[in-house]
Amino acid sequence: MAVSILMTDVKSFLKYFNLDKEDCGKIARIVSELADNACEHADSDCLIDIDVSQDYKKRSDPDNIFYSVNISVLNFSEIFLGNTLQDKIHNQCYRAASRYVTVAKAYETHKNFFDSEYTEEHFLCCQRFKMKYLVGNFNANGKLCVEYRQINKEFMAMVRDCGYFKYAKNDFYYELTEKTKDLEEHLVDVAGKIIENKEQQKKIKLSLHKEVQDIFALINKNYQRF
Repeated sequence: MAVSILMTDVKSFLKYFNLDKEDCGKIARIVSELADNACEHADSDCLIDIDVSQDYKKRSDPDNIFYSVNISVLNFSEIFLGNTLQDKIHNQCYRAASRYVTVAKAYETHKNFFDSEYTEEHFLCCQRFKMKYLVGNFNANGKLCVEYRQINKEFMAMVRDCGYFKYAKNDFYYELTEKTKDLEEHLVDVAGKIIENKEQQKKIKLSLHKEVQDIFALINKNYQRF
């Protein structure tokens, strides 16, 4: 099924609920990307299940209606999303000028941080979902590349979208908020400096990567409990 057709179908399904049009579009894009990755990288069909809860209201915001939207994409293949990429990296089955060279270099850095909470599988899946922004890159003048601003926006938007957990699981929400604030402050602090030493740049980049990994590890750890 073409991604565009799937997006249209999801939007058509969601229109029967009293959901904001923009939110319907976001949900449709998420579902389409998940399904597209399952079909493309696992080379199989998949089953999509979308469950929209009954509407409810908050005591602190009685004028608005809220929903919980649960999305499941069941992949029927024995091939996991990261398996193909894993084979390419481990066996070096890629051209010298391909994008896999960058991923392989990132793998060599990230594998030093793999543990029970941040595994090789997490890394491979993140790469398959084509993360848009690189954390901690410096330009020729020793300044942090301006993409850090968009990184901050993405994480702040993520925290806002997780507002439900402020009530459902406050300790997780508080820790997530603190970690994203710490990352934001670290990025802003580095952005205000000129760092020409390559080794120092590398250390800062590794430190920023570790902070991002800790955020994803925290999400994965708590997500598995719901």
